[in-house]
Amino acid sequence: CRGVGLHVLLQMAELGSCYTEGWGCTKSPTMGAYYLSVAAERGSRLAANSLALYFTHEGLSGFERSYALATEWFRKALQPATEATAVSLGPQFRARAERWLQEREG
Repeated sequence: CRGVGLHVLLQMAELGSCYTEGWGCTKSPTMGAYYLSVAAERGSRLAANSLALYFTHEGLSGFERSYALATEWFRKALQPATEATAVSLGPQFRARAERWLQEREG
């Protein structure tokens, strides 16, 4: 993850959101998921949380519901931040992700 700065992660996550929602471009959930997942895999907890939320709701921005994928992305969103993955996950999103995982995992 070294070499990928915080600003690049934020830009990838924003680009993913733009494609997912069709903000300023043709709506493409596939392209949105790609950019969000690239950002999330490189440490953007906010991008991971966004993907999890998309997968928890049927039809949200063109995504099919998948609790398995939502769980995977919520777990990544809740991983401890390191210096290289300092993209913040706001407290309200963190609480929602933790609550959702607790409900699914018993």
